Amino acid sequence: MEKNTKLLIIWLVTIGIAALIVTIAVVYKNYERFQRKEAQQADFESENQTEGAPDILSLFSNDPLYRTDGSLVVDAIKQGQAYSSQELVKLFKELLSSKSFLTMISEDMDGRYSPNELKGMISCSSRNETQVLEVVVIGKVPQDVYDICHSVLIHATDTLPDYTGGKVRLLDDAYVPKKYISDK
Repeated sequence: MEKNTKLLIIWLVTIGIAALIVTIAVVYKNYERFQRKEAQQADFESENQTEGAPDILSLFSNDPLYRTDGSLVVDAIKQGQAYSSQELVKLFKELLSSKSFLTMISEDMDGRYSPNELKGMISCSSRNETQVLEVVVIGKVPQDVYDICHSVLIHATDTLPDYTGGKVRLLDDAYVPKKYISDK
């Protein structure tokens, strides 16, 4: 019986070691699969990242978001000019989101924000379908939000007429926001 007991113990130890090896192999294989999946997800996100889109995770951060705005008046110089004021507003919205324009703003901010990040922070729209172009900036630092919006407004009055001959005037300057718009 002693010999059978020894054989049984050896057999159980062998089975235990084999089970341990199989478990390690399964864990390792799952780990490799997890790493591949993570790499594929990262590739997918980088390929499908919309330029200038805000980071979705920032919407769920604990940092409060601040908002400021300013506005411009866009006029065509002559009645018979190629662009109407409404067409200029549409064109200027596109120009304000261009990489070259956002690079100027990035330089004003000493490179703290890339043109891509700025594109996600800045939005422009025509106020009530008029000649008034509203510029809105949303971000996490109140002074930066103001500085970015002010920079956009100033550069717009200097730069945009060069593209079309239209006239751009500052209507309302930005302000440093005192209260946050989100406490997520």
